Amino acid sequence: MPSLVAPSLILVTGGSGFVGSGVISSLLGRNFAVRAAIRSDEEAHYLKATFSSHVSERKLSFAYFSDIADTGAFDGAVRDVDGVVHCASPVPSTIDPEQHPDVTINTATKGVIGILSSARQHGTNVKRIVITSSAAAVTDTKEDNYVYNEENWNMSARELVTEMGYKAPPPLRYSASKVVAEKAAWDWMKEHQPAFDLVTLLPTFVWGRSPTSCPSHYHAGSDSLLLLPISQALSGKLKDDQLLETTEMVDVLDVGEAHVQALVSPEATGQRFLLSAGWISWKEALFILHDRPVAGISVPPVKEHTATSKVTSYCSAEKGKEVLGIKYRPKADTIYETVQGAVEGGWTLNDSKKRAGVTSHLRLSSTTERSLACLTLCLLHQ
Repeated sequence: MPSLVAPSLILVTGGSGFVGSGVISSLLGRNFAVRAAIRSDEEAHYLKATFSSHVSERKLSFAYFSDIADTGAFDGAVRDVDGVVHCASPVPSTIDPEQHPDVTINTATKGVIGILSSARQHGTNVKRIVITSSAAAVTDTKEDNYVYNEENWNMSARELVTEMGYKAPPPLRYSASKVVAEKAAWDWMKEHQPAFDLVTLLPTFVWGRSPTSCPSHYHAGSDSLLLLPISQALSGKLKDDQLLETTEMVDVLDVGEAHVQALVSPEATGQRFLLSAGWISWKEALFILHDRPVAGISVPPVKEHTATSKVTSYCSAEKGKEVLGIKYRPKADTIYETVQGAVEGGWTLNDSKKRAGVTSHLRLSSTTERSLACLTLCLLHQ
C-alpha cells in the first residue's frame, strides 16, 4: 500500500480530544490538510483558536457527528479524504459507572467498525486508516520482569469486566473496550479485505502540554492521572513506598508524530505499534518539579530513598523506533510541561483533591488489584 504524502486530506475523529488535537497539530505542521470530526461547534472552539490561520486557509475543516456508535456516523466525513486517524472512543472520565460495562465496550467497538465500514462504502479515496488503540490492549498480568510487545493481547481485561459486572471500575472498562475494539478491527479487515490498509497505535499513558490549551485536557484527560498523584504526594497522602511506584508514559507530541509516521510509512501497513518513552516513578516526577519549578506549585526537597523504584513489567517500544523512526522527547520535559500547562490553564492542587474519589474505588482484593495495576493506574492508592 502506498504511503500518504502532504497535502493529502486526513480525517481525524475525536479531533477535539487531547490525543486528537495532538494528531491535528502534527498533521498541520507537516502540511497535511485536516478534517476534524467532532460533535459540536463548542468542541471546535479551542481548535479554531489554536489553528486559526489553518482554518482561514481551509487547511483545517470540520465535520460533525452525534454519536460514534450510530450507524453511518462517519459516512459524510470520509468522503474525499485520503486517510483516516480514528481517535474517538470512550475515555475513563466519560464512563458512567452506573451503566452496564458492555455499554462502553460496545460503543468503542461500534465506533471502530463504523469508521471502517464508512470508509469502505463512502471513502473511495481512503488508502490507510490509523486507529488509536492503547497499551491497555496489550498489558495484562504477566509475571514480573515481563517485556510486553505487539504480539500480546490483554484479553484478561474483558474477562475481569465480565466477572465484576457493574462493579468493574471505569479504567478497567476502558481497557476492555480498547482490546475488544481493536480485535474487532483486525477481524473486520480480514473478513472484508478493503482497498485501504490498517495500522494501530498503542500508547501508554499520554502526558504533556495540551496542544490547544484546553482546560478539560488536564481535568478529564490522561494528564489528570499525573496531576493527581503529584497532588497527593505534595499533600503527604502518598507513603514512601508508593512514591516508588512507576508508570509508563509518552508525550502527546510524540503520539501526534507517531500517527503521522503511521500514515506516511509504507512499512507500517498491517501492523501494531506500542508507544512508550519509558517508565517513571512519582519520586522522580517530584525531583523534576523541584529542580525545574513551575510557578504556582511549590515542591519541597524530595527525601532520598534507599529502596529502588518498583519496575515490574514494561512495554517495548523498539518496533516503533525501528519502523516508524520515533524519537521520544525527554521524560523530564514532558513532566514539566504537563504541570506548567495545567497551571497556566487554571489547574490547582485542590482540583486533583476533588478528583481523588475517582480512584478510591480501585482498592480491591490483592489479586484483582495486581491485575488492575497492569491495566490501569490502580497504583494511585488513597
